[in-house]
Amino acid sequence: MNWSVSTTKLFQSCPRKYYYQQILAKGDPEDPRTRESAELKQLNNLYAWRGSLVDGVISRFVVPKINKREPLDEDHIIAFAKFSLQDATLAAAYSQLAASALGLSSIWIGMIDEDKVMQIIGTKLRPSSILCIGYPQKKRPPKSRRKLKDLIHEL
Repeated sequence: MNWSVSTTKLFQSCPRKYYYQQILAKGDPEDPRTRESAELKQLNNLYAWRGSLVDGVISRFVVPKINKREPLDEDHIIAFAKFSLQDATLAAAYSQLAASALGLSSIWIGMIDEDKVMQIIGTKLRPSSILCIGYPQKKRPPKSRRKLKDLIHEL
């Protein structure tokens, strides 16, 4: 077993977190608990996720313009930032898939009072939606899939 200052600090701050990150997540990859622990380790809190969205816009659009000594056009930056809405929606959808894989239930809420949500979570960033994730009261069997011929229509 390897030990370091950061491992010591992790253990001192939260033995449970130490167990999940250092013991269980590095166990047998065939063990479902190990896979679940590794997946949970990838999750971020709201602030880290928001920061990564803002950082993505800056690093993909603003920094290259500055490096090329090109002028920054506010309209282009805003247009590029609007893709963050699509990114956020996709992130929510993939989060729902990940939650489902972990046995959790989720619901995506897109019709929200943005100003009220901004006030509650204390941000100036405009939220795209709310994603509620939790443990279901009872597990439902998966819905039957529709046949492909019922979904595709030739014109």
